[in-house]
Amino acid sequence: MHRYELLYNLAKDVLAEEQNRLNRIDDKASKYLPAITFLVGVYGFITKPFIGMIFPPDNWFEWIVIGLIIFTLGYLVKTWLGLFQVMRLRKILKLPLSDDMIEFIYKNSETTVQYWLAKRMKEAYSENKVIIDLRSNKLDASHMNMRVCVFALSLLFISYYVLEILRKLQ
Repeated sequence: MHRYELLYNLAKDVLAEEQNRLNRIDDKASKYLPAITFLVGVYGFITKPFIGMIFPPDNWFEWIVIGLIIFTLGYLVKTWLGLFQVMRLRKILKLPLSDDMIEFIYKNSETTVQYWLAKRMKEAYSENKVIIDLRSNKLDASHMNMRVCVFALSLLFISYYVLEILRKLQ
C-alpha cells in the first residue's frame, strides 16, 4: 500500500469516528430530554400542594421551601435549555462532492488526490472536534444539572412531609 493511501484511509477513519461520536452525543441528548421533561412534571406535581400551604410564609422553614422551589425551577429550566443547545443542529464539515472536486480528481494523480483529500479531512476533523467537544461538555453539564434537579426534587418531597408534621404540631 502506498503511504498516501494509508494516510487517506487513516484520515477517513478518524473523520468517521468523530461523526460516530457526534451521533452518540445526539443520541444521549435525545434520551435525556424526555427524562428532564418527566422531572418538570414531577416538579409540578410536588409543588402544587405547596402553593396553598406556604403562601404567605409564616416561618423560616417555609421561606427555605420557597427558595428551594425557585432554585429547583431555575435548574430545571437551565437543564432543559442546555439539552436543547446540545441538540441544536450545527454544521459539521464534510468534504464536498462538487464539479470542482471531480475535475481535481480527474486531472491529478492518485497520490496527489489521496494526499489532498487526507489533508482536507484533517482540517475538517480539527474544526469538527472543537464543535463536538463543546457539545459533549454541554451534555455533561446538563447531566450534572439533572442530578442536582433530582436531589432538589427529593428535598422538596421531604419538605412537604416536614411541613405536614409542623402543621399538625401547631
